[in-house]
This record gives sequence, structure tokens and C-alpha cells, in this order.
Amino acid sequence: MTHTVSQDLPSLVFLTTHSSAGGAQEIWMNLAESYARRGFRTWLCALYPGRNEGREPAPGLEWHHFLPHRPRNPVDAIRLIGNVVSFLREERPDHVLSALPAANVIGPIAGRLSGVGTRFSLSHHTPVQTYSSVLNAIDGITGRLRNVEAIISVSETVSRSLDGKSTGYKAKRRTIHNALPQRIENHLAELAARRPAERPQRRRLVATGRLAMQKNYPVLLRAAARLPDVEIRIVGSGPDEADLKALSRQL
Repeated sequence: MTHTVSQDLPSLVFLTTHSSAGGAQEIWMNLAESYARRGFRTWLCALYPGRNEGREPAPGLEWHHFLPHRPRNPVDAIRLIGNVVSFLREERPDHVLSALPAANVIGPIAGRLSGVGTRFSLSHHTPVQTYSSVLNAIDGITGRLRNVEAIISVSETVSRSLDGKSTGYKAKRRTIHNALPQRIENHLAELAARRPAERPQRRRLVATGRLAMQKNYPVLLRAAARLPDVEIRIVGSGPDEADLKALSRQL
């Protein structure tokens, strides 16, 4: 599939730290694909490849990586920033939307070094207290740069996690809640319309995702323990798997 690009529309970069399968990456692919269909000149970029690559973007888009692997030393980090600067100078995008901590930090820095006037919107998809303390501290500085126009959170909880940042940083905060593709929204509406008026019995709830602190599965398990007619099935793997199984047995 090819897209007709309009020179009258802004050019957009959707940047993330890595291209592993994940929620932020899926949202960025959905957005990049949608804007490309509408005639925007669009790039889908990651600082480096992920360990478990997700689905391929739609035809006409592909992941552009600035390093072939995660930075391993200061030389790699300098090379990474230099490659982002070169990309910005060559392509001169109007706006970069970044996701995940490293991309949120490296993007604006490279933008300032490039001198091309690209504007940045940074996005936080989990509370910043779950980030590396070093990246979180640098984010507090780079978020105040003049080329950063907005700092977006996907929920009020994530937005509140930024309360400790400076006044200049917090003035750029915006909350845009996660959404689903329209076909999924329509399907959910159809299912809701068909649901019986009476409360269903012996309900089954399925949760899918990485078994990590950010997903807060202990809250789900403790809630399930208070609902005897609900069966919970969690699909996923991650560092908290053993602890979650132990909590499930305990409850």
C-alpha cells in the first residue's frame, strides 16, 4: 500500500525507546499508520530494536532504528545521539512525539543539538517513579527545554506522578487517555448492547500483559478474592510471576 503525501501537512515522527512488543509501541504504530493514511509524512522510529519484536507496521511504514542494539557504554550513547541529530537535520520533521523514558530524554537533547527547530511532545505511560532514577532526574531537566511543547500522560494517576517536577515542567502537562481503534470500540459497544440486563453469574475476567510492578496485578488479585463468583485468568510473563502466583495461593 502506498500513501499520497501532502506537503501542506506537518511531518511527524513517532519515537520510542525500543520497538519491543508493548502498549506504547502499539499505540505509536496505530497513530503513525493513521496519520500516514491521511497524507502526513510520517516516520516510526526507535532508539534501538527490542528483544521481542511485535507485529510489523502497515505497508509503507517500517521501524527506523538509530542503533542496532541497546547502548552498552558512553561511546554507544554518544553515537546514538549523533545518529538522531543527523536524522533530524536530514529529514527536518515538524514534530516528534516520543514515548518511554530514554526517548523522552534523548529526543529533545538531539533536537536542540540539531538546530532545525523540530518541536517535541513527550509522553508518559506509567508513573515516573517506576523509571530509572537517573533518567527521571534528567527528564525533569529536558522537559523544560523550549523545544518541548507538551508533556502528555495517559491517565490522571500518571499525571500526578509528575507533581514533584518543576513549575515550568508541570505547566506543559496534558492528559490524553489511552483509546482503542474504532473497530474495537464499536465491537465493545455491540457486546455491551447484547449483555443481559441482570448481573451475569460466574463471570470470567482475563487480563493480559507483562507481569511487572507497573501493571499492578496485586490489586486485581485482592479484588478477585472479594468476588467469589469471578474467575481471574492472567496471561503473560515477567519478573513478578512467582510473587503473583504466591499471592494468588495466599488469597
